Amino acid sequence: MALPCVSKIELAYLAGFVDGEGTISIVSAGKEYMRPTISISNSDTTVIDFVNTHWQSNVYKAKGWGQNSKDMYCVRVVNQHAIEFIKDLLPYLNQKLKQAKVVLKWYSTIKNKKNRNNRFIKQIRILNKRGL
Repeated sequence: MALPCVSKIELAYLAGFVDGEGTISIVSAGKEYMRPTISISNSDTTVIDFVNTHWQSNVYKAKGWGQNSKDMYCVRVVNQHAIEFIKDLLPYLNQKLKQAKVVLKWYSTIKNKKNRNNRFIKQIRILNKRGL
């Protein structure tokens, strides 16, 4: 759960940010393991730092895509922390609501991290396909 100092307004703002600049997915972690993941990328570190402060996450810097582009920063929340983050954002998500529900459903059905339930993996890949 989010820390008590995170307001509903801040959660709604973060959900909008995830809707526009984020990804909610199930990713492989090695050959056998899968993990829920939320990542947000932006050239401004304000939101990145806010997420990193309130949910356990990893932050990294990446080069921009073009010669004149700014450096990008990404925050990634994984495993149980991603599930908590999704649950916190769920009432406010719009564009990524379907992905969030698929990840939560997948997570509720797994017995261990090795579970690669293809039905959920296929759903999340379709939902996250560019252009949809």
